[in-house]
Amino acid sequence: MERLIPLGDARARDPEVAGDKAAELARAAAAEMPVLPGWVLPFGESAAAIAAARSGSGSPAAAVLAVSSVGLDPGLRHELGEAVRALGGHVVVRSSSPLEGDARWAGAFASYLDVGAGEIEAAVRGCWASAFTRDAQARAAHVGVDPAGLAVLIQPWVPFASGGAAARAPDGSIRLSVASGSPADLLSGRASGVTLRLDAGAPLEDASLPDGVSAPTARAALELARKVAALGDDAIEWGASCDGRVTLLQARRAAPAEPVATVVAPRRRRYPPVAERLATAAATYPGRLAERWVFPWALAVDALPPAEPLDVRHVAGAVDEAAALAADLTAFVWGLPRGRLAEEVGPSFRTLLGPEPSAELARLSTLGPPEPARAARLLGLLEGVGARLHADGSLGSPDDVWRVSPEELRAVVRGRAVAIRRGADRWEPFVFSVVRDRGRTFAGRAASPGLGAGRAVAIGASVDTSPPPRSVLIVRTVTPQLASLLWGAAGLVARSGSEGAHLFEVARSLGVPAILGVELDPRSEMIVAVDGDRGTVSVSSLAWRLDRSPPGRSSLERRTA
Repeated sequence: MERLIPLGDARARDPEVAGDKAAELARAAAAEMPVLPGWVLPFGESAAAIAAARSGSGSPAAAVLAVSSVGLDPGLRHELGEAVRALGGHVVVRSSSPLEGDARWAGAFASYLDVGAGEIEAAVRGCWASAFTRDAQARAAHVGVDPAGLAVLIQPWVPFASGGAAARAPDGSIRLSVASGSPADLLSGRASGVTLRLDAGAPLEDASLPDGVSAPTARAALELARKVAALGDDAIEWGASCDGRVTLLQARRAAPAEPVATVVAPRRRRYPPVAERLATAAATYPGRLAERWVFPWALAVDALPPAEPLDVRHVAGAVDEAAALAADLTAFVWGLPRGRLAEEVGPSFRTLLGPEPSAELARLSTLGPPEPARAARLLGLLEGVGARLHADGSLGSPDDVWRVSPEELRAVVRGRAVAIRRGADRWEPFVFSVVRDRGRTFAGRAASPGLGAGRAVAIGASVDTSPPPRSVLIVRTVTPQLASLLWGAAGLVARSGSEGAHLFEVARSLGVPAILGVELDPRSEMIVAVDGDRGTVSVSSLAWRLDRSPPGRSSLERRTA
């Protein structure tokens, strides 16, 4: 073999040659870990595929099709066929990227199981093409890297009887996820399996494991995780054959044990209905613009008016009109002249965000609602301004309009660049605390630590559009293709899957709290608080007061205790 590198070759231990997946397995094999033999098609062999992908229209679909049409030269085809025959006639073909040492890339690239000699060329092209899928390109845009170019790892195909993932915590405990059947089913979210948290030396009994998985097999996986940790990697994927022998399939650094960015919720207290109205506004429009121009009057309405973006032709004039509307609405609700709003509203809101907001909330409960038509026009103007500035290239997203202050918005209109604040808004702890107190709580299983709160967004199996920032994503299964939506999310709630799934690994790496085993029927009015430390999901009571009117006539009723 001239172009394929044996996994036992020292060159295979270089991530820039073999990709991180293959390099870590080569290191483990050199340390006499149970690794399947194999060959690496190095990174450089994908150059023609990269050039083909970049020569087209630039869309992910066009790039994938371009790579799929790249032919391999006869010499390489011959070597690949020889490798398949040398490994038993059926192989697994796996992408291996230098990026995969970072948990944010878990599950991003393709693997093909049970590949024969006649299918090896298509499988290699499929691995190369996976660098250009919508998911991989979206992750790349968030991370700021180019994922193009992959090495390919070829190993014998083994029909594993069980498998899963394991991650070692700094205290020595291990989270072990195990399922019967192919480990790929658990890692991709198709199988739930069982997840155990085991202290060092803790006994492991058959009763706690799925059918078909023995305690000796699970103990062997635990021991393998501990051995790999000695090499510097604290997360593994593993498979076990019918005779119980455990094989290392991947090793890498685990996602951080603590969230990257946390929300610290205030202590529990009893909130009046006005708190829920304010929390709904803060979750719907998270950002500094809404704090100044929306929250002061929104706390007096039972339900926010519909906000269809208006067609804004003159952005500066629309911003001036929005500022005037916001002042008029606030003055009417608070019963104050415009000149006194700053001295009243600012200190009031600082009190609401402080340790003792109860008295101020009680005072604000007496405020009367604004005129609905003017409130709807204000929201429509701001949505329209965001859409126009995004279309002009001044904002990266229409939703970014809510992340700037009024002064910064005017600067953007004048053509100045403004830094957009990412992550949790300062009102998110308030939203979390209110929803936890006044909402309905469901118990699930904690899959990623931390706290978060936001508007619920139901996500299907495919990724068509990006949800608004600080949304809580509601999914049925945890497929890896949803990973790019986690950037900027406030939380993740999944009906089924395993804590060892790749999507949860990405959530942990990004500090997105996640809950498994809770089924919600999300509606546009639903505000959700996710407690990834305790494994609970709370839903705003607004969502449980939906009047079951005929389609198109639903309304929210305020029947608050």
